[in-house]
Amino acid sequence: MRRAMVGLMLLLTAGCAGSSPGAAPVPTSAAGEATATSSIPRWPPVSLLPDEFFPRLVECLNDRGYPVTLGPDYTLTGSGSAGGASDRALYKKAREECIREVDPSYAEDPPPFTEAQLESLYGYLQQVVACLAGLGYPQVEMPSFERFSTDLEGRFDPVGVLVEDFGVFPDDADIATCRQEGKPSWFVAP
Repeated sequence: MRRAMVGLMLLLTAGCAGSSPGAAPVPTSAAGEATATSSIPRWPPVSLLPDEFFPRLVECLNDRGYPVTLGPDYTLTGSGSAGGASDRALYKKAREECIREVDPSYAEDPPPFTEAQLESLYGYLQQVVACLAGLGYPQVEMPSFERFSTDLEGRFDPVGVLVEDFGVFPDDADIATCRQEGKPSWFVAP
C-alpha cells in the first residue's frame, strides 16, 4: 500500500499508458541541458505498470463488495467506506489485501531515487510547470535542484502547488496532457 500511496503523492497520479518497463536515457541535467545518454532503471520497481495494476485493483475491490471506480489519474472513488470508522477500517483492509493479491510490489516502500533519476525527474517537472503555464495556469515556482533532491527527495507536485497555493484546480485533460509530455519512460509511478 505504501508504494501506491508514495506513487500517488509523488506527483503524478497521471496516466501511464504507453510506459514501458526497463531503462531510458536521462533527457536533461538539473540545469536543463542535454546530458550523455545513460541507462536508468524503472522506478518504482513494480511488476505491473499502473495501467495494468489499478484496473485489476478496482476489479478486486468490486468483487469484495466495494463499488469503487478508477479516475483518469488513478484515483479510486466511491470506496463504500462512508458508513463510519469500522467501514473505513474494513475497506482499508480489503484494499491492502487486494493490493497484495494483484501485485505485492505495490505494498512495499520504493527505493530512493538515484541521482540520475532525480535529474531526469527534475527536468520532466520543469516541462510540466511550463506546459501548465502555457495553458494559462499560474506560474509555479520550481524548488532549486538541491532542495528538490535533498529536502523533498524528488517529491514535488506542480498540480498540488496550483491547488494548495493558488486555489486553482486544473482540468483533468490539461493535467494528463502536461504530465504525458516528456514523461521519462523509466518513471512508472502514477
